[in-house]
Amino acid sequence: MPEAAPEPVSNEQVSPPSGPAPEGAPTLPFDTIFMAAPLPASVSRWHDGCLLSVNDAWLKITGLSREAAIGRTTVELGHWRDIAERDRFLRHLPSPDDLQVLHFNGGEAHRVRMHATALEAGSEKLLLIYFTEITRELEAKAALVMSNEALKQANVALQQRVELHAVIEKMARVGHWTNAENDDEVFWSPGLYEIAGIEPADRIRRMLGRSGIHADDKAAWLAARTAMDGREVTYRWLRPDGAMRWFRTRIGQTTVAGNPQTDFGVAWPSNSSCCRRLPPACRE
Repeated sequence: MPEAAPEPVSNEQVSPPSGPAPEGAPTLPFDTIFMAAPLPASVSRWHDGCLLSVNDAWLKITGLSREAAIGRTTVELGHWRDIAERDRFLRHLPSPDDLQVLHFNGGEAHRVRMHATALEAGSEKLLLIYFTEITRELEAKAALVMSNEALKQANVALQQRVELHAVIEKMARVGHWTNAENDDEVFWSPGLYEIAGIEPADRIRRMLGRSGIHADDKAAWLAARTAMDGREVTYRWLRPDGAMRWFRTRIGQTTVAGNPQTDFGVAWPSNSSCCRRLPPACRE
């Protein structure tokens, strides 16, 4: 026979109410409330864990029938690994927020939060337990941690690529632009600001971004901008310092799956370009 479990350090003692019920109050039988509870619940003897009653939610999660459970102890059913494990639980009844591990369905571990209450039923001490399954909750938290870590690593890798791209743009003297969220502005890369001779900013107005295109070349540039078919166009660009540069450009749209298409353009100095500084009278 297993030894009686020690008295708990702290537990909630529940005794039948004293005095008559208020007039007109409905009488609700305990069994009806217990069986209808949505959380798995059981009543067992305190000293050995012999099950006296279990509700339908308890049967569903454990996979047992009521006939197979009643009269057997929770240790016999394998919910606790051994008597000592159950005794440790009773010795210091934990907070309902504390994690416990019970084993159902032939040893399958279930992580639960348990609410245990000591009941005095005449000379017999009983234990009422309700518990909440939190295995999926913990799995979701673990998946979230893994997802956040993967996202962190992806962000680091993306930042490295962005830095590498900026170095490549600077070395190759190439730049690019993409659409902003409105029709009046675009985003320029640091490389494009550098070769265009314009002071860098977070974004640039379209009018300013096209202001340096030579008047004789603007029609071909605008046709390529409208078509966005990747055609290569050569045009002259007048920098604010008066220097004129020949550029080449290709304009198209991104095709990243799941993202809205975004207009973009890439520009770079023409290898055959000649650079000359225009006199002030010709800069208007």
